[in-house]
Amino acid sequence: MLQMRRVKRQNPLEGLEIGDSFELLCALKNIGYLNDNYQGERELWWTPSDCFATIIEAILVQNSRYEKVKIAMQNLGCFVESPEDFVLLDVDSLAERISPVGFYHTKAKRLSMLCRSILDDFGDFESMKQDCSREWLLQQKGIGFETADAILCYAFGRDVMVADRYSFLVLQSLGYEMQNYEEIQEWLQRGIFCRFSEVLDFYGKENLSKRWVFARFHGKIDEFAKEYQL
Repeated sequence: MLQMRRVKRQNPLEGLEIGDSFELLCALKNIGYLNDNYQGERELWWTPSDCFATIIEAILVQNSRYEKVKIAMQNLGCFVESPEDFVLLDVDSLAERISPVGFYHTKAKRLSMLCRSILDDFGDFESMKQDCSREWLLQQKGIGFETADAILCYAFGRDVMVADRYSFLVLQSLGYEMQNYEEIQEWLQRGIFCRFSEVLDFYGKENLSKRWVFARFHGKIDEFAKEYQL
């Protein structure tokens, strides 16, 4: 049986002079990213956002396909509504529910430990949202730079840009050579911070938050990189 191979499309950014992240943001928006599907509850691209479930999903998605993560989240049901609910799951039951994702046994143990630490150190999610630092997140097993920044941006509403593998691939396709996560993130944030008045003019809005811009910018990069198979 013949298998159809997806033809790789030509990168529309190829040949463009992209001097900073503001120019990359404009270029991606001008070619249609993010599209009109990302409105309402999907406005920030990552769903769910601004809730405890965002933390669980940020960890489950590590080395896993998003479709599998959604199945695992459905299996968890109401247990992802709060850390108080989540700790009611024993590790074996948690592992069974998240088994569609990769490394589910390890993730079950780490998620259980994380939720107990949240309750011990903050008491509840709302207090954590206000008081939790990046340093605290990075001290937890299974949370690295990308996951910590995803939690800060999408769960806590902080002005943080997530840099990931797709960010690296997009910048590489533009001729940039970045050595590590911090360098990529610094490049992505600098142009937006420094030219934020131009960002507001570009969108034609006066009340946009940097968090909103960073969340959708992250989504633009990821959706573009996947579409053009970078």
